[in-house]
Amino acid sequence: MASRLKEYVRVVSGYKTSDRVLNPLSDIVREIVQEAIQNARSEGRMTVLERDIPQKSRR
Repeated sequence: MASRLKEYVRVVSGYKTSDRVLNPLSDIVREIVQEAIQNARSEGRMTVLERDIPQKSRR
């Protein structure tokens, strides 16, 4: 997944990506996933759906 992220940054911006960027981004993704899991749980589901992802995370 790291190589995909680095490739994405390179393609859209022409920039390189430091390896040190990956941990903070992973932390952000984990927070979003935790919120999505909680949203699914609160609706009594065992499946996380797109609608469970917080709106602020979708762009």
